[in-house]
Amino acid sequence: MQPKLRSVLNFLGPQGIGQLLSRVDVARTDELIATCQQTLGEFQAAKELDRNNVFDAMKACGYAFREKLADELVRKKLSVSYEYLRQNKGKFPSATVYETYTQIGQIDSEAEIIVAGFIEETAYLFVVQRDCTVYNRQLFAAIGTGATIAEPALFQRKQRRVESIDVTLCNVYEAKKLGEIADGVGERTTILVITPPSDPSEAIGMKKVNVEGMKYLDEVYKQFGQKPLSNIDF
Repeated sequence: MQPKLRSVLNFLGPQGIGQLLSRVDVARTDELIATCQQTLGEFQAAKELDRNNVFDAMKACGYAFREKLADELVRKKLSVSYEYLRQNKGKFPSATVYETYTQIGQIDSEAEIIVAGFIEETAYLFVVQRDCTVYNRQLFAAIGTGATIAEPALFQRKQRRVESIDVTLCNVYEAKKLGEIADGVGERTTILVITPPSDPSEAIGMKKVNVEGMKYLDEVYKQFGQKPLSNIDF
């Protein structure tokens, strides 16, 4: 089966990105997505994605975007390309070179994305972080200001790769609701379920949880979710 690996954010459009990544640079996020698409396309043109090289392909996406940002920084600071600086360091004051490389080492893209997809029927989940580092996540992933709240909630629920879709939806909804206490996380929630393509020529399947489903998840959350303590006497 032809590997299908793409960013979940591609399905959401600019408004969806704005909701999910309200504390990051949306324009940079679009650039990061475009860089990943191009890099993965070039990688797949040379060899077929498989379980042995998909992480390398994703890391190449991070490297490519970091290279792009470094080139922008150097051109703005020195009016030359990053490649030219690397090959001609001696033509610039050593203090300027040191300062420039220090700034490159501290690059913050202000963009994060989750990339999810399938090779055959095996699911893969990657996170490209703001410093362009790529992580292969085995169970789940969260990004944005609410991530430090959402991920512990999923660990607390013992979310697993083999968990049922029903329980997974409830766990994810709960994690999102808990994450809303973080600055920049809105109350609006959209849940999309992606599935591997049934045919190599088809795209990844995607289903949106409808209004009735979201209401049910909210009911379950209110019944079984975390509740404030009250009337506690010691």
